[in-house]
Amino acid sequence: MSFLDDARTRELWEKVKAELSGKRPKLTGTPGQAVGFGADGAAVAVRGWSNPNLLENWYFADPVNQMGQDAYTNGGYTIDMWSVAQRDYRTSVTVDKDGVTFKIIQKGTNLNGAFIYQRRSSIKAGTYTFSVLVSEVNGSSFMGIDRDVAPWGILSQEIPLKEGLNTVTFTVANDEGAIGIFLAKKVLDIASFKFVAAKLELGTHQTLAHQDAAGNWVLNDPPPDKALELLKGQRYYQVFSREDLRPDKAVDFRPPMRIDPALSTIQINGVTYYTADANL
Repeated sequence: MSFLDDARTRELWEKVKAELSGKRPKLTGTPGQAVGFGADGAAVAVRGWSNPNLLENWYFADPVNQMGQDAYTNGGYTIDMWSVAQRDYRTSVTVDKDGVTFKIIQKGTNLNGAFIYQRRSSIKAGTYTFSVLVSEVNGSSFMGIDRDVAPWGILSQEIPLKEGLNTVTFTVANDEGAIGIFLAKKVLDIASFKFVAAKLELGTHQTLAHQDAAGNWVLNDPPPDKALELLKGQRYYQVFSREDLRPDKAVDFRPPMRIDPALSTIQINGVTYYTADANL
């Protein structure tokens, strides 16, 4: 049996230190955080593997669709919580088995183009990340965030929309702001985009999706509870089979609507339904 003398011990220790010199001895963070990866691939502390999603009806492979249409071609409200501003353009929103497709059918002359968006109110001050997973991109567009009302902070973040994961990080200056969440904006020419999922979350890192070993994008979370997404959407829009079943005041609906709604009708597969619309 041989033993390490002082010289051999020092030699071994120097080798260990050299091997470990490029490694981080400690990753700092706060309680409730987990280890994630930054844009440079380095380990960073993030708020768990997945943050709560602040968007509603975000899973486009199986969205809540109270209006019951396979396609929407007149702009305005489409699947629950998502609207289209088409101005003098002609657009379509189609609900497919693997996503929702937004398409420009005929271009117009308005320089702001057409866009599909969700409005979020009462956003508190902080740093947020908005992510969109897109399976098909045909044409040119942007995704991003716009200030929806004034006068709080300066907020306008956008990036060119590409196939795969698209992410922007932005800061809201003051509490109780309102923002527009744009899946596609400034679409000026014939184009189409298929959306799989989207996420708005606190913090500087996205936790919507990751790539597997084959390079495929995989959602971090399972699909949302569809019944819960329906309840959230019913604060803004509800459908009834008979006019006498439809209340007039917000508090009389179940769940209660956010404000007294506008009342109208809609045709679904040739049948007339009675609607209450609080997207005002």
